[in-house]
Amino acid sequence: MGLKISELDGIVFDMDGVIFDSEVIGLESWERLGKKYGLTNVHENAMKCIGRSTVDTMAILEAAYGDKVSIPELYDEAKAICADIIAERGLPLKSGARELLSYLKERDIKVGLASSTSYKGVIKNLKGAGLLDYFHVIIGGDMIKHSKPQPEIYLLACEKLGVRPEKTVAVEDSYNGIKAAYNAKMIPIMVPDLIAPTDEILSMVYKKMDSLDAVLEYLKHKQNPSAYHRGAFIYVRKITLSLLQLRQRSSLPSSLRLRLSRNERTQQRRSCRQAS
Repeated sequence: MGLKISELDGIVFDMDGVIFDSEVIGLESWERLGKKYGLTNVHENAMKCIGRSTVDTMAILEAAYGDKVSIPELYDEAKAICADIIAERGLPLKSGARELLSYLKERDIKVGLASSTSYKGVIKNLKGAGLLDYFHVIIGGDMIKHSKPQPEIYLLACEKLGVRPEKTVAVEDSYNGIKAAYNAKMIPIMVPDLIAPTDEILSMVYKKMDSLDAVLEYLKHKQNPSAYHRGAFIYVRKITLSLLQLRQRSSLPSSLRLRLSRNERTQQRRSCRQAS
């Protein structure tokens, strides 16, 4: 499949770890709480929550620490720590996020967002970054019954966008997100954040890319591959001609090479005067 933009119905993004570099902030908050309350295996359990809804996250935490602490209170404290970190440092965008969204908007591509974060939280983050207007449809984790890896959130996003899942790209960073997009029969592109893909996950993705910058360049290339190759051909041709000219010149007598250099400098000065 060539994945030309002209053949796509749309593209749907995850938010945390894809648009925003926010997963690391969540992990930091949980690790702080782990030290505070003496909780073990916090990092591992927090990683299980990536890409999951609030309900699923609470269930994971309840199974791990429900006999030690109040999970609702722990969860609220984690959110407060995240808010403090963001207030102090800001919520950084992933490299290439704004440029990719601008490119899609210029080409009138339908763009959606499907995040396990609550709808209210998603809107707050997008508004704060000035990205809200780039999205035609936004689905939060509190708008569905079954979170990722179930396909419900992506199927709902496609329905609201009015696009066919099999003709729509899903950009994800997590295992659960890729599984959800795959189960929705979409075109999954993985941009890994904190977790490297396994062989199982790689078997589900259309492409794995290192960044949103790479996704943008890929789409640009697929949009107009002939221009890409034509530009490369012209560049190589210029280099080849220059090398041939240098080789031919090196075989000339020194007096003739000096005369050619003088003529070239004269021509350059004339061109500069004409340009001014």
